[in-house]
Amino acid sequence: MTNEQIGLYIRMLCAQHQHGGRIDTNVLRTQCESITNGNVVFQKFKHDERGSYNERLEIEAQKRRDKSLKAAESVKSRWNKTKKTTSNNSEYERNTNVIRSENENENENENINDNENKDKNGVETKFDAKDALLKMGVDSNLADEWLKVRKNKHLTNTRTAFLKIWREIKKTDLTANDCIKAAIENSWGGFQADWLTNSKFAKKGHKNDESSLTNPEVYKNIKFT
Repeated sequence: MTNEQIGLYIRMLCAQHQHGGRIDTNVLRTQCESITNGNVVFQKFKHDERGSYNERLEIEAQKRRDKSLKAAESVKSRWNKTKKTTSNNSEYERNTNVIRSENENENENENINDNENKDKNGVETKFDAKDALLKMGVDSNLADEWLKVRKNKHLTNTRTAFLKIWREIKKTDLTANDCIKAAIENSWGGFQADWLTNSKFAKKGHKNDESSLTNPEVYKNIKFT
């Protein structure tokens, strides 16, 4: 086929696709007669009472429609399955209770009443980072030094950040004082238990003071106000 024939062929295929799978036979004939040996293009189309069409294009178009329909049915099936699962109240509630129970156990020693961060009038009080460290059992001088390290690193002292630090301290075999001392000596602005792997403190084997670290009742009394 010549470039002219190929151009007309592509235009007619596009017309078929855009007009519901059929093009007017008279229009096709007129277009083919307007170019040299246009009959080559005309023969690539079949004709019926609805008009003219290229058989290969019609087959591919039908494949696309079938694929789209199948995908839509698959999505609908998954949606109905999800609705059926979530509508089973007893199963859903049982799973929810398991998750709730696990979360309660995990956070048993970390729940601090919101009222502890408010004054007697219910107004939010400012978080005192040093006071939080002292309540963990950190020496006052060490607390001051470490807060300077954090300040130099432009770290914000928040209740959430210090709760995370407290949880990491509890993972170690050291006292809070030793952990903060290690942080100062290594210029750590924060603290994670696994940072002690290569630290000299990891070899001392100091155990956390049961009364100040692992006792749930004592922990509840630590108020990060």
